[in-house]
Amino acid sequence: MNFKQLEAFYWLAKLGSYQRVAKQINLTQPAVSIRVGSLESELGAPLLQREQPGVVLTERGYEVAEFAGEFMQLYERMQKSLVKRERGAFVVGIIEPILYTWGQEFTRRVKALYPDVEFRVTGNASMRNLVAEQTIDLVFATATVSTDPVPESFAMRAAMGWVVSTTLDIDDSEPLDLVGLSKLPLIFYPRDASQAAPSLAAVAEVRALDHQESTAASLSTAAQMVYRGFGVAPLVLAAFVKAIAAGEVRALNTSVPLPFMEVRCFYINSSRRKIAQAIYQLAADVAQDWCEENPSYATFMPA
Repeated sequence: MNFKQLEAFYWLAKLGSYQRVAKQINLTQPAVSIRVGSLESELGAPLLQREQPGVVLTERGYEVAEFAGEFMQLYERMQKSLVKRERGAFVVGIIEPILYTWGQEFTRRVKALYPDVEFRVTGNASMRNLVAEQTIDLVFATATVSTDPVPESFAMRAAMGWVVSTTLDIDDSEPLDLVGLSKLPLIFYPRDASQAAPSLAAVAEVRALDHQESTAASLSTAAQMVYRGFGVAPLVLAAFVKAIAAGEVRALNTSVPLPFMEVRCFYINSSRRKIAQAIYQLAADVAQDWCEENPSYATFMPA
């Protein structure tokens, strides 16, 4: 059994016509028939009900078609990965909290040394897909991308808080509890989103109470909603360093603690380890510098 046989049968099951398959994979119709027939011979079972008009699969045929589809998907992923390598593009993925902290200096230093490196700034869910598709080489994110960070990765441990615009008059002279927070206009990520990690149990507790809620699909959108006075959002404070210093936003005084967000390296393409390790070290150096300059917002944890 070989890939060409599986390819021919996959397209025959999908398109239902020898003529269409021949056009799809640039073969003659007899050549397609020979490949399908040889696959049947090797498997020792008919894959087509030839007594039926048209292309009708047998029970074994449906089973083999499913496996053939998986092979084709794997082949497509391999091709995409090889095209990336042929172009020489090395792709680094970072999530939004990094962009608002040490990400800008990191990209500047990387581009100075490796001008062809590409960056993807996205949420954890999209980052998981990029890793699965093998279209990315180095990923800095949170635990919702993967439960297994790169061994001995550095980490940025960033504080989170209930962030609000100073234009909203909210009395928090006494710490606000869950009930107090539920009475405020709140901004959350959608319930099925995984942009931020770790999972915020406090958010679930507030949502269980009667409350007024708006949703934001990304950190940047949530930040803009905070700036414009839409409400209070549980976000990583490091994204608001300049705004807090300028008196534009603040963290509420609450008795509802939020966990720290830990950003680590969660993926390194082992086939491109040399450049990956060099860029990883740049990230570690820049992240450490940023954390040391902003100790109230984040702590650097060396490998």
